[in-house]
Amino acid sequence: MWDSLDPEILRLRLLSRPQFLEVIRQTHPELAEAAVHNPEEFKRMIQNMYFDRNYLEIQRQREISALNADPLNVEAQARIEEIIRQEAVMENLENAMEYHPESFGRVTMLYIDVEINKHKVKAFVDSGAQNTIMSPSCAKACGITHLIDKRFCGIAKGVGTANIIGRIHTAQIKVGPLFLACSFTIIEGKDIDILFGLDMLRSHQACIDLKRNALVINDTLIPFLSETELPDNAKMETIYVPETVNHNNEQTESANTQKQPESRDNNNILNQSAYKGQLGSKYQEEDIRQLEALGFSKEEALQALEAANGDVSMAANFLF
Repeated sequence: MWDSLDPEILRLRLLSRPQFLEVIRQTHPELAEAAVHNPEEFKRMIQNMYFDRNYLEIQRQREISALNADPLNVEAQARIEEIIRQEAVMENLENAMEYHPESFGRVTMLYIDVEINKHKVKAFVDSGAQNTIMSPSCAKACGITHLIDKRFCGIAKGVGTANIIGRIHTAQIKVGPLFLACSFTIIEGKDIDILFGLDMLRSHQACIDLKRNALVINDTLIPFLSETELPDNAKMETIYVPETVNHNNEQTESANTQKQPESRDNNNILNQSAYKGQLGSKYQEEDIRQLEALGFSKEEALQALEAANGDVSMAANFLF
């Protein structure tokens, strides 16, 4: 897509698309910095990348030719099929970067300012949640823990599980200039103080108006908070790490999970380090060094190789 562009044209395109420039900044900060402040250095880096990418493409074509030399080899045909699939994935990624770069940006979640017993709270608006939820610490800060009906305790199941302490059947909540009656399910283990769920949205006939960036209740607009006003836990970036599955040890791991669930949780940090070690031993050092020569760190090279199933040229495409 972009490998045929003049480096200066490419630089100007990056500057005109902040979302895509942010993606480049996360994977290759030196390149993003050069695009903004040093056009000559950016040109040199891009030309080197073009050369290295062409070299890897030649190697990939040689691999395909070698695989086609034995059309009856089942493994060779499976490898060719995987290469074609990876090319389709890469084309899909390039089309998204070209025509929908905003899809790579981070979406700001919907929060509003509310007040309970003169205690101000930032409430998360979530129409996908069945019930309105409050954390025990927030209930204590608002001075309404004495209203919790513990007969409604139980287990909440969704993405994971959490303990339901009980339910507050009704409490007054101030939303903008409005005073509304609201019920809360008190749940442990949630980072969100208040989650304004579908039950209360329906009860008060609220409308999530994204065009006006506000929650509308009784023709009253309650503006959603800007990103700078969000609570700290809502500003945390989500990092996706590909998972590896060892089918040979699947039954053993399942048995170990049943016998030692607490040990596995306590060794989470060790498991993350072991994951990097597994990736390092899984791929050839020569392949890793080729990607490092393009200006990427070893960790970035390993993650790209994992995403590309060991294909060096496809890994380079992911990094670019």
